Amino acid sequence: MPTPRDPLSVSYDPAVTRILGQAVRNHQRDPGKPRATTVFIPSPIREFTRRDRGGCTRHEREFTRAVYYRTWREPINDGRKPDWAPVLLWGPIERRGRRWGRTVYVRLFIHGSKSERAARGKGRSGQWRLDEGTWRSGGRRSVPWDRIDHNRRTG
Repeated sequence: MPTPRDPLSVSYDPAVTRILGQAVRNHQRDPGKPRATTVFIPSPIREFTRRDRGGCTRHEREFTRAVYYRTWREPINDGRKPDWAPVLLWGPIERRGRRWGRTVYVRLFIHGSKSERAARGKGRSGQWRLDEGTWRSGGRRSVPWDRIDHNRRTG
């Protein structure tokens, strides 16, 4: 039985559905270089002082999980190969009215395409997926029993 999803991640599902729909339309307009879909993700100001090791607040992490759940986990659960590969780029912390948050740029690529590999290949030296070792052992790989957003590292 799969692990239940975090309620905050589930609460982002309607917004993620709209964002991914816009990202798919942007991809269809120009498949070679799809434009990014942008959205502002607000977080309580106190979360910016307690960001996880990946530099995200809890709200940003749950938004990311919702995006990957919709593009990756749902097709796999249905027995299908994922069609889309999302690439998320987070902007700087900013204030909009009374809310603090960050803008996220969401681009979708066809899973396994050259465009996806090129987009993910930029700045590969800092990607956690390429580093050896789990988070606890000093690497940057996040695994279910030792997640990057648990803010703990033992030596």
